[in-house]
Amino acid sequence: MVTEAPAICLYLADRYGYGTLAPAVDDPARGPYLRWSVFATAVFEPAVYLRDAPDPAASRGRGWGDYETAARVVEEGFRPGPWILGERFSAADVILGSVLSVALFNKLLPETEVLGAYNARISARPACKSAAEANWPPELLARS
Repeated sequence: MVTEAPAICLYLADRYGYGTLAPAVDDPARGPYLRWSVFATAVFEPAVYLRDAPDPAASRGRGWGDYETAARVVEEGFRPGPWILGERFSAADVILGSVLSVALFNKLLPETEVLGAYNARISARPACKSAAEANWPPELLARS
């Protein structure tokens, strides 16, 4: 049994997209791929969603940095782009892109030029459009 969205995504990428969606173990891109896949939900998501917590400084003791640092690291990670691994689209983009897309949709992050452009690229992918149509109510699709 595999639970948790990033673990499911990593498993499926290794199982069905090994060498493409998931860089091979001996590929130099494997380290950055794993870093960004885990960073998305272990660091970036809590920093964004808990930024207005009663004691945001306490986040440092829980394993993630402050909101500003996490947002800056993600934005810098998208340069030069177009994907988190540069020219190569991977499951890390699926994981990080989904967290970013939801945060932008809920206005938890400012839509900077870099973040907005990355979100537009992710959203324009046929698989993303198909998944959204299958899972989102039409009124939410109209808002995005």
